[in-house]
Amino acid sequence: MLKPCILIITIIIAGILLYSDSAAQPEKQSKILFVYMRLKNDVLTLEKTKVVNGTLKPNRAKNDGDLYFEITAAQNNTLISRLVRKPGKIPFDYIGDDGQLKGGVSEETEELFVIKVPYRESMENISFYSIKPHTNTSSANVICDAEVKDTLIASFPLNLNTGE
Repeated sequence: MLKPCILIITIIIAGILLYSDSAAQPEKQSKILFVYMRLKNDVLTLEKTKVVNGTLKPNRAKNDGDLYFEITAAQNNTLISRLVRKPGKIPFDYIGDDGQLKGGVSEETEELFVIKVPYRESMENISFYSIKPHTNTSSANVICDAEVKDTLIASFPLNLNTGE
């Protein structure tokens, strides 16, 4: 009768030791890169970058935007690329005096915007490109660099400092 008790106690102690050993190992913390950009008179400026602990929500696929950016590693390997909306353009709709729906786009001359992406240690540069005109084909929803990326607008070293 004593042997089953010793076996159970041994299993419990082994479980506690395994749990405490794995709890002592620090888990690799997920991080987010914030890139603060300023757009003034169609000129992009990198304001600052910041790396914080955290995890981004799953990204919903967006296949539209006015700017294409890519973050690259040292050998120009693309790590992250995405379309983003050019800030400062605010679409609006209204009903005119004739009862018809009308609209337009209001533009701000200066705007600060933020790009958030999962952080990777190998991130070196961020580049912005104009985009090619959209096509109305059924393949327009499939985006690859060659279909979207057009002329280089600006490129910046990220100079990431993960220390707080």
